[in-house]
Amino acid sequence: MWVVLKINKNELNTLKRELNKKLNFEYNLYIPKVYYKKNFLNKKIQSKRELLLLGDYVFCFSKKFKEKRFIYLIKFCKGLKSILIGKEISQKEIIEFINKCKYHEISDGVISYSFFRVLEKQNYKFLSGPFANYLAQVIKVQKEKIDLLMGNLKVSFKKRSYLLNSQ
Repeated sequence: MWVVLKINKNELNTLKRELNKKLNFEYNLYIPKVYYKKNFLNKKIQSKRELLLLGDYVFCFSKKFKEKRFIYLIKFCKGLKSILIGKEISQKEIIEFINKCKYHEISDGVISYSFFRVLEKQNYKFLSGPFANYLAQVIKVQKEKIDLLMGNLKVSFKKRSYLLNSQ
């Protein structure tokens, strides 16, 4: 069973040691991340940085989590802020998300930018903003903006403005 752990990023190694002790190495952590470049000194120096895709959240799988006592056992591990228990109904969605991340992986847990690519002629649903839960078809994808068709209405917006979900 999958659970989502909210962690202290600085204490990830400590958390792994604690999980090893309490679960006897019978668990699997999945931490999706991306690399990004940061410019220093007017773009003369670039450094490659790692960013956790889900911020403070990581996925943890163990067959033992079907028993609530094991979830309670890890609840007080050092480095752990809280646990979001993956109920049976959300297991399918968690597995689909992890499989999508793994499909777009470059190396161990590092996600390529194709994960975020918006495709033309695809249908999407807005997850936030004034068009939340509306379906739209992508007409044109440009560097900074996306043109959509919602019924008879043509809409343009900046890529970073809203979250879209593939339908």
